Amino acid sequence: MPNQLTHALRDRDMQAATAILAEMQQVMTPRQMMDHVLVAAERLAWDEGDAQVARWLLSNPAQRWYG
Repeated sequence: MPNQLTHALRDRDMQAATAILAEMQQVMTPRQMMDHVLVAAERLAWDEGDAQVARWLLSNPAQRWYG
């Protein structure tokens, strides 16, 4: 599922991404989902050559996103 999410985001297919997140929600904790979303965003940033965003995601561990 995480790889499918990355592909959906890369294709800017929000309908597919939403469906994938709904599937993930059934089998993962919110923290696991957040981890997968952040990894997908980081991969997309690197793949699209947006090193600044990728580095920011790496320098701001997911721990900070959980409040």
